[in-house]
Amino acid sequence: MSTLVELLQSYVERFGPSPALLIKPALRYRVWTYDDMWRDAGKVASFLQAKGIQKGDKVLLWGPNTPYWVLAFFPYTPFASISPKTSVDLRV
Repeated sequence: MSTLVELLQSYVERFGPSPALLIKPALRYRVWTYDDMWRDAGKVASFLQAKGIQKGDKVLLWGPNTPYWVLAFFPYTPFASISPKTSVDLRV
């Protein structure tokens, strides 16, 4: 295992329906299983490909520290794109 995508895939194979991430945005918790993470990261990867993101492109992830950030981060690794970590107030 040498990439984050391979790491996530191994967790999906091992823990599939088990909870991986959770957030309580309002009254109820929102839970992502490892299977959900794999599916949603794939959706983000498809979106990036459709937008023309290619290997070596620089992409900025901007947002608060939530499970959504994690789901958005994983798809960048197959492209070997650079995903700098930046806080929401734009301080690196």
